Amino acid sequence: MSYFNRSAKRRSIISLLEQKRVTRAGFRFPLGITPEEKYLPDEGYTLEMEPASSESQFGDRYFYCAGVSAEKVRPIFESLLGALHKNVCVIIERWSEDVNREKDVFISQELTLARVKRIFSHYDTLWLECGFVSFGIIDYDSGFEAVINDHKIIEVFTPYDYNEDVEEIFKQHGIHNEPEMTFSNNYDHWHSSLAGLVHEVLNDEDREYEFDYYDIINDLKVPLGLELAMNEDNALKVKPRWWYVVVKGVTKSGLKEFFQSFYLVAETEEEMETIVADTLERYSVGSYYLYDFCNVNPGSIDIDKHFTAQSESKFEQASGGIWALSDIMLVPRVKKRLSY
Repeated sequence: MSYFNRSAKRRSIISLLEQKRVTRAGFRFPLGITPEEKYLPDEGYTLEMEPASSESQFGDRYFYCAGVSAEKVRPIFESLLGALHKNVCVIIERWSEDVNREKDVFISQELTLARVKRIFSHYDTLWLECGFVSFGIIDYDSGFEAVINDHKIIEVFTPYDYNEDVEEIFKQHGIHNEPEMTFSNNYDHWHSSLAGLVHEVLNDEDREYEFDYYDIINDLKVPLGLELAMNEDNALKVKPRWWYVVVKGVTKSGLKEFFQSFYLVAETEEEMETIVADTLERYSVGSYYLYDFCNVNPGSIDIDKHFTAQSESKFEQASGGIWALSDIMLVPRVKKRLSY
């Protein structure tokens, strides 16, 4: 049973969120996408050829872009997974909190298809409904790639060996080539996260956390071996000097987990990691890892009552080291989201 369905309360919240879904002429949009009124949706796919280039490790690939009603996204994606017979890497993309990029793109270590299917099923509502998240897979040997993007449009890149399989899968689900079709992202539209929708409907911070895409993906980093993919599109807006870092760890007793957040100044990622390590040496810590970190705009940071300033200087004027740190949050060490 999925993370969102195994709790009666979460199931009831998902049912409540249905009131936010836009349906037009029988076409159900994902919860996280609100299209402008003049957009009249239709189902189908477009097909283009992506020629090999010096910037790509793959040869020529076909590019399919399919727009379908929300209830068809899952079975089509599962059928695409079924066309493969080997290990693949998972691609997870989220809207970023880092000032230097719009999106974080994570790529996993190589995983069995069985495990990929469990991950997809376990967090199905997030991948299928949240307008701030994309989920997909890539086979680096063949160049086959299938992604449910943040508009919940299905994108498939495939070499010639797979293109008949892909077209047959679309055909089985009643989806045909429509060269002139348009998609929701060709018009004005609005994205929502699941947590944002929960806030609109319930205004309950505890329940919002359970649907928070940022924390769910952070929880997946270590077990899936997710690595941040950097590319030339991530041009620096702010020098990587001002950091927000969240640490997750286990106490020496092994009975509790802890979280602590830091605002700190460091010239490099390696220096940032050293500052955090030196700080945590003073605590009774069994083990820890960097749960999340990002570059921030120092002028926009206003710490709250849960943080203690370590310097009288403004963040943008602070010298190297910890500028502010949060209270330590201790929680019982229990098996939570990662039970897939």
